[in-house]
Amino acid sequence: MSSSSSFIDTLSTIQTTLTLCVYPVWLTFGCIGCLLNLIVFSRPQLRTTSCSIYFLAASVDHLMTLIVGIGPVVYSLNNPDPQIESLLFCKLRGYIFQICLMLSRWFVAFACIDRYALTSEKIHLRNFAKPKIAYRIIIIIIIFWSIICSHRLIFYGIKGEFCGIMNNMTAALYHSLYVIIGGGILPAMIMMICAYLFMVSLQKYQKKVSFCCESYANR
Repeated sequence: MSSSSSFIDTLSTIQTTLTLCVYPVWLTFGCIGCLLNLIVFSRPQLRTTSCSIYFLAASVDHLMTLIVGIGPVVYSLNNPDPQIESLLFCKLRGYIFQICLMLSRWFVAFACIDRYALTSEKIHLRNFAKPKIAYRIIIIIIIFWSIICSHRLIFYGIKGEFCGIMNNMTAALYHSLYVIIGGGILPAMIMMICAYLFMVSLQKYQKKVSFCCESYANR
C-alpha cells in the first residue's frame, strides 16, 4: 500500500513539475506564434483570398484557445484554481474552451473545402471560394458551435477538485458523442476527402495543359 501511494505521489510530482516548466513556455510561444499569424493573414492583399480569411479566423481562435485553456492552468500553479473556486468560471471557461476547440477544426476543414472548390470545373462550386462567402461561413460556424456546446453552461458543476459534468449520464454521453464525431471524425474526413479531390482536380488540369501544349506543338 505504501509503495503504491509513493508511486502515485511521484507521478503527481512529475506532473506538477512538467506543468510548471512546460505550460508557461507553451503559452508564451503559442501566443507569439498566433500573433505572428494574425499579422501575416490580416495583410490587405491576403484578406482578398477566402482561404486566408479562414486561417485568420483560425489564428484568432487558436490564440483564444491558449488563453482560455492554458492560462487558468498556469495561473493555478501559484494561486487557487478558479475552476474549483467559482461555479460561474467553471461553466464559462469550459463552454468557451470547448467552442474554441471545435472552431479550430472546422475553420481548417472549410479552408480545405474552399481550396477544392477553387479548383473545381463547376462554376457554382468555384463561387464558394469567395471572401464574402468565407465571412458568412465563419459566422455560421461560430453560432452553430455556440449552440451545440451550450450544455456545458447547464450541466457543468464542481465536485471536490473537479470541474465537469456531474451525475448526468445523458449529458455526458451527448458530450462524448459530439466531441468524437463533430470534433474528430467529421472534420478529419472532410480534410482527407477535399485533399483527394483537390489532387484529382490538379491532375485533370495538368492533363488539359499537356494536351493543349501537344496540340499547339503539332500545328
